[in-house]
Amino acid sequence: MVEINITPFTDIVLVLLIIFMISTPLMMGQSIRVDLPGARKSSQTAESKKNETVTVDRGGGVFINEARFDIRADEAKISAQLSELKKKVADATLIINGDRNCKYDYIIKLIDIANTAGIKKTYLRIEPYK
Repeated sequence: MVEINITPFTDIVLVLLIIFMISTPLMMGQSIRVDLPGARKSSQTAESKKNETVTVDRGGGVFINEARFDIRADEAKISAQLSELKKKVADATLIINGDRNCKYDYIIKLIDIANTAGIKKTYLRIEPYK
């Protein structure tokens, strides 16, 4: 009587499972987690190629295209990044994801840098109350 030995198959499946469990978070990239402030109602902005999303964390870190800058020390670099965006898209819109616990000054400074770079439309992303 001939039997099929599934032990090697099981070993291969378990090894592949472990490889996928380890590599999946690396492939997903590092997402920047911020706790957005809430409001009852928000205006919806259409997602388009004209929009650039910038994230500000609670410590004053500004993330533009996965690059991290410090709002207090890297104003010139942030301005250069936003100026490059303005050159690529004439009527660019800046959407700011600001952590609810960051200093208000960081958001105002970022809006000021964007205005200096020529970006006139800025929006603050919020999380609607449920």
